[in-house]
Amino acid sequence: VRELEGLKQEKGFWYGTCDTNVQIEENGVKYIVDIENGQKTGFFFDQRQNRAAIKPLITSESTVLDCFTHTGSFMLNACLYGAKHVTAVDISEHAIETAKRNAALNGFTNVQFVVANAFDYLRECVQEGKKWDVVIIDPPAFAKSAHAVPKALAGYKDINLNGLKLVKDGGFFVTASCSYHVHPDMFQAMVAEAAFDAKKILRQIHWSGAGYDHPKLLAADEGDYLKFAIYEVHSRR
Repeated sequence: VRELEGLKQEKGFWYGTCDTNVQIEENGVKYIVDIENGQKTGFFFDQRQNRAAIKPLITSESTVLDCFTHTGSFMLNACLYGAKHVTAVDISEHAIETAKRNAALNGFTNVQFVVANAFDYLRECVQEGKKWDVVIIDPPAFAKSAHAVPKALAGYKDINLNGLKLVKDGGFFVTASCSYHVHPDMFQAMVAEAAFDAKKILRQIHWSGAGYDHPKLLAADEGDYLKFAIYEVHSRR
């Protein structure tokens, strides 16, 4: 944004100083947020209610795959709700290191951390025949402009298609998109196409957007950017 306005890129304090690793608590989970080197603010507050929405999906026997885990928010909530084991995947080593610190901060030891490109990791897991009870796909924005929508939809379909293939029959698929230019109808159509190609039947059990602290102004459609859905997954016979 600064570059578009002809301003120099910069990072630092405007006034005073403080510790740039801040501890917060959300939904009963503690996080270390790196406000200096973390992505954007270091934490994505808009998924607060959506992270809590996975609670009914988790049992003491649940295995969970959390792709694009960032600093582990969905992973940590899954652990809090009693998951047996969670696999947390992100391409950023810095994000995974922070996720490890967050897991230790909360006393969770049932997590496997993987530094990998989620697109490649999902394909490899499909080839290996791996399955999880709950698969969570929460990627960054793929479409920063309207021109990028076709490519973004192809990317979303890729990860959703392979993610669906990794869900045990009767399990749950959690998927999201924070790309404003990918409108809800486009997102739902993409998920339907991915399900058809994956030979899965989906039953939508939850649909929402950004949390309560991200209210939408009716005069600004851009505020309606987040799509979040939970589906029960069954194989098509």
